[in-house]
Amino acid sequence: MYEVIYLPIKPLSINSTNCVSRSGRLIKTAQANEWNISAFEALNSDENQEAINKLKKYFDYKKHQYSIKIIAHFPRSHFYKKDGTLSSKSMDVSNFEKAVIDVLFLPKHCNRPAPFGVNNLEVDDKYITKCIGEKRATDHEHHFIKVILGIKDLGPR
Repeated sequence: MYEVIYLPIKPLSINSTNCVSRSGRLIKTAQANEWNISAFEALNSDENQEAINKLKKYFDYKKHQYSIKIIAHFPRSHFYKKDGTLSSKSMDVSNFEKAVIDVLFLPKHCNRPAPFGVNNLEVDDKYITKCIGEKRATDHEHHFIKVILGIKDLGPR
């Protein structure tokens, strides 16, 4: 079984999510908080909520595992430089998966009032056994993220 989630937002680099306070504590940045709010709003669409509810209904942590493919789409002007080489604006492919996974999976975000949470999969991300990150150029003028979530049997133990 699989479902597709669309997030019409720019991916967030893991490098932009935390900073160290003056007291030495690791804290979430304003940029990360703003991105989470945008992600929660996008996840709250009827289509995404329908997909999430189907996955939640089907998933059994004693029997299943998740696979996830996260495809970040960048406008061509951000993906390529004028000389045709890849631009640093498209960020490293391994930098955007964690933020997407956290808003989709972490129970702490579920059932919190908008805009600080959303009905999500509400399961520990340890159940993800396969994660693929990909970035692509798009003809659209805006960034977006496509997430393909699959549920498979755990197999023999």
